[in-house]
Amino acid sequence: MNEDGLEPLAYLPAGLTSFSNVTEQLGTDPQDLAKFDIAMTAVTLKLAREISGGQFEPNSLSRYNDITPERVDAGQALKVLAWTPFPDAYLKGLMPNHESYGLMKAELAKLRASKLKPAFEKIAEGTPVKVGKSDPRIALVRDRMADMGFLGSKESHVEADFENTLDTDLSAALKKFQKSVKLRQTGILDAATVKNLNRDTSQKDIQRLVYNMERLRWLPERPSPNMLLVNIPEFRLHVVEADTEVWAMDVVVGAQATSTLIFSDLIFL
Repeated sequence: MNEDGLEPLAYLPAGLTSFSNVTEQLGTDPQDLAKFDIAMTAVTLKLAREISGGQFEPNSLSRYNDITPERVDAGQALKVLAWTPFPDAYLKGLMPNHESYGLMKAELAKLRASKLKPAFEKIAEGTPVKVGKSDPRIALVRDRMADMGFLGSKESHVEADFENTLDTDLSAALKKFQKSVKLRQTGILDAATVKNLNRDTSQKDIQRLVYNMERLRWLPERPSPNMLLVNIPEFRLHVVEADTEVWAMDVVVGAQATSTLIFSDLIFL
């Protein structure tokens, strides 16, 4: 559950204080075991419905949502769980089948693993560095850009003699980073850029992934192989045919006060 951005304790059956040492917690009293059986059934059905259609009602969160999640039928889920020898596989099959969901799940695991490592080395303050100029901090900036995905691998992006020089490739990477944090896209290593490079955003990034995995659970379980998909934060419309993107274009989206309506529907030709 945790790997899917869900809180395991939200599905802890009544009668248990944790998921550890369950046998010892339950004891042998038949009445307690019967109560636990009912509680376990209830939380399992809760899990089945929430992994198939989300934990929240999207339309109650915002008037700009017009989505009705397709949650698994409780009766059908109970019937399958009562007879299947593979309940884990059944529950995993209720998860979103979107490619994006798998990518987000992998990135969530990556970010959580990175939180267990020592904090990254801070980049020292200094005078601004323009393209073509050298500075002892540039090697560390180059590594940071590679770690963040704004630059190619550390092994191949520059010759050792020029690792402290801010070249055009690194400047272009800095512009991408500056755009991502809403700074002027100068490609220069300045004080504002250093400050943002030293900011640990991993927890914020983890929370953003958790939110978006929940939003994907609101969508149809298996997206159509032919669809028009508007990525609102990207300001782009994607045309997909037979699971392959065939065209894309920029689109205009709403502002904060007049947000774009979020919905899923069919187009009849």
